[in-house]
Amino acid sequence: MTQLCFATFAKALQKVLIQPVAVYNTPTGPAVKRPSKARPKMTSTDAYVVERLLRWIQDAYPIIDKDQAEVWRTSKTVSDLMNQKIELHTGFAPALLDKNVYVAGVREFGKLKSQIVPTRKDDFTAELVQLIKDDPEVSLKEAEKLLAIAERSDEQFWAATFMSAIARPNRKRHEPDMTAEGLVLAARHNDLCPLCGKEKLVARVKGQRLAHFEVITFPVDDDGSQTASEAVCLKCAKLVAAHGVLFSDENSLVKLRAVYGRRNAAEGLRDAALEAQLHPAISDIIEQLGEKILTGGASPLRLEAIPVARKIRPEFYELSQRILILVLQWYRVVEQGFRELEGKHRSRFTVIATQVADFYENACQVTDDQQEIFDAVASWIHTNSGSTNPNASRIVAAFFVQNCEVFDEVA
Repeated sequence: MTQLCFATFAKALQKVLIQPVAVYNTPTGPAVKRPSKARPKMTSTDAYVVERLLRWIQDAYPIIDKDQAEVWRTSKTVSDLMNQKIELHTGFAPALLDKNVYVAGVREFGKLKSQIVPTRKDDFTAELVQLIKDDPEVSLKEAEKLLAIAERSDEQFWAATFMSAIARPNRKRHEPDMTAEGLVLAARHNDLCPLCGKEKLVARVKGQRLAHFEVITFPVDDDGSQTASEAVCLKCAKLVAAHGVLFSDENSLVKLRAVYGRRNAAEGLRDAALEAQLHPAISDIIEQLGEKILTGGASPLRLEAIPVARKIRPEFYELSQRILILVLQWYRVVEQGFRELEGKHRSRFTVIATQVADFYENACQVTDDQQEIFDAVASWIHTNSGSTNPNASRIVAAFFVQNCEVFDEVA
């Protein structure tokens, strides 16, 4: 999980900070007088970065321990700080209350700017910006304040972000719990955030599945009498937290209610499909269609009934065109199949057509989304036919659209 803290700030700086040559001229051992031949690197050592970031605070403000002695750092302390195993010494906390420390910080980062690789300054700023945006613990108000400073001055932004970073816990934050409820909600959206549609809700790191989501609760109606829950990514969760239960963030609320509505509709259609019956004779039609699809034996149809376009609302134009293509190519084939079925077993078509019409009416009670309804009809036919050819079931569904069992003329 992204975390703005001393260690992540230091690591971002370490990537772009050039360590002076003099710092590398250290003895190679206690008995050796000659300096080492170590050369400056494109990145600095942990010890140098930590000392560079903390020394100026200690120069501007006395940082002392419980014994009233100056705080100092061993190599282990440096390592543990950078690896987020320990917190920054509590002696630094009072310094955050002193406005002069921030002023000193702006001066220090102004000096530090000359040691940053010129072509990497923007990279450093961009990484800090990303840390601020991605950390769910950084409030929206704090993030907006820091990002506004970034527009004015590099030094001021670096200093303000550093002060914000050291005021936060340095230890690695625990990953969110992978609750059963959260996993079910995440799986419903194929592990993608339903709000932004971009961020993964569950990530796989070193073979382990880690939760990158929070489960939020929102009102499904304006009076707030009913609520629902959804798993959203940590970025979106930060926005939600800033706006309470989303009443202030209308766009997010509309999206979440739409997600809830679609999920409810899908569950309702699934229940309707389980309860509805379809005559087993539909298998004969599907089987005939499968053979015709393979041989291409279908002649075009000239529509005389209500055109498909007049049964599908304008917002579902693509659905209308797909159904029209299926009807023009396959209507006569399906019709002939049902006629042959009637010849053998009187009234079977009437039974099937009535069952399809009943299923359509039940689906309309669940949702008015014509795409979802058409898909549900096709899926229901496919399930009851026992066929392995879903295309044939879509063709039969399109037949019943043209035949007026599915979809009425749009008023």
